[in-house]
Amino acid sequence: MARFRSKIVEIDAVQLPVTQAPAWLADAMDDGRTVWIYTDGSADIRTLEGIMKAKPGDWIIRGTEGELYPCKPSVFERKYEPV
Repeated sequence: MARFRSKIVEIDAVQLPVTQAPAWLADAMDDGRTVWIYTDGSADIRTLEGIMKAKPGDWIIRGTEGELYPCKPSVFERKYEPV
């Protein structure tokens, strides 16, 4: 058995609730690919694994291949830092 560390990558992310969607999120919403944001600040995100719910405070991340997925704040803070 060997140990591995994840490679360092840069991602785009926005925290819910979104007051002004960044271009990458607006594009995903406009073409119907991925995100439905509700008045309570939550969102449904179409991911590679199916539709996932994100609650206010959660992050929406755009991965290296353009895929979107939600991330809980505690996980986000452990994995990512501003660049």
